[in-house]
Amino acid sequence: GILTRRIRGDPDLEGVGLLIFDEFHERSLQADLGLALALDAAAVLRPDLRILVMSATLDTQAVSCLLGGAPVIRCAGRAHPVETIYAESRGGRDPVEAVVAGVCRAFAERSGDLLAFLPGGGEIRRALARLGPLLGDRARLLPLHGELPVSEQALALGPNPGPLRRVVLATDIAETSITIDGVTTVIDSGLTRKPRFDPGSGLTRLVTEPISRASADQRAGRAGRLGPGTCYRLWTREQEVGRPEHRPAEILQSDLAPLVLELAMWGTRDPTTLAWLDPPPSGTSSQAVRLLQDLDALGSGGTITGLGRRMAELPIQPRLARMLATAPDDGSRRLTADMAALLSDRDPWKTEPGLPRPADLGLRLHALERFRASGQAQGAERRRLAAADRLSRKLFRGKVAPAEPTTQEPGALLALAY
Repeated sequence: GILTRRIRGDPDLEGVGLLIFDEFHERSLQADLGLALALDAAAVLRPDLRILVMSATLDTQAVSCLLGGAPVIRCAGRAHPVETIYAESRGGRDPVEAVVAGVCRAFAERSGDLLAFLPGGGEIRRALARLGPLLGDRARLLPLHGELPVSEQALALGPNPGPLRRVVLATDIAETSITIDGVTTVIDSGLTRKPRFDPGSGLTRLVTEPISRASADQRAGRAGRLGPGTCYRLWTREQEVGRPEHRPAEILQSDLAPLVLELAMWGTRDPTTLAWLDPPPSGTSSQAVRLLQDLDALGSGGTITGLGRRMAELPIQPRLARMLATAPDDGSRRLTADMAALLSDRDPWKTEPGLPRPADLGLRLHALERFRASGQAQGAERRRLAAADRLSRKLFRGKVAPAEPTTQEPGALLALAY
């Protein structure tokens, strides 16, 4: 979102001669929006602005057409051969067991460090617990995902400091642009976890799904960055035929309320007036407009309101931004900052397997207050409470004083958003 805010604040892009969109095949919502705004600014204000779109796996013809027939430059680069080994039969439903078996097989058959891809942090933690007794003191097991502190990510990304072989268990954070020194073998579960918006419920949920063939090639390439390598794909050749060629664009499957709010700040009521590789679906766009009007962020004609402008400046989802922007006093704003932080990320509450997860947001709020007061994380995950605390402080403009008293109940404040 940094680029879109930069363009919105300075449409002339003073001092900028070239915009580079790298790894564009990931097709994130912010990348598509940033490119649409850049093309609009170039057409109206900066005809001299250069735009370069880059990726190792990209539908170059479609992007070239979007950029007005821009030339396509291909650079093969240095690529070492990677042997691909497919599963002999369709695997079971549990990706953790499949990866554990694949790692053990690759550890015995190949030399060098190993990089295994799993869909999420939960699967990585389960795989670490399973592999510890199996590999013992023969290997150094390291997780790699976006929720880890930078210092822990550096342990996996840096050179191997000792004689033990490393086994790095990663999400698709390691799919592109990363060379892990010493990795010669990749074990690929073939799965990823992505947010998917359900227009019927108006909610976004995480869905585990097969990766595209382009993503599979990106993952396999991690084994051939420094020399010949091997990739164990935990699916059969027949199963690969049914995988999509490229990753679907996020704009086709996401909640578009943040995008529509950004476009309103840009002065665009109709998204079809901008240039898109994949235009925002009309149904989801209309639903986003209705929601933003219900939240008083847009007027009846689709123009942005003063409240909408305040919401657009907050780095959170529009519903939560509305709650924070309309809290009646300092105590309420502190409380809404805590609620927005807790609702912006994965639920920190821990539950035992087989037990239902309690729905009361008050439990999370009390856990966050206890964490601040004593450092204890009773009933919740410490790292998620720490992340919520950091975001809440940013949303509350950095004030760290104890929570001011408020007569507002959390439920009443939450009703400002929902």
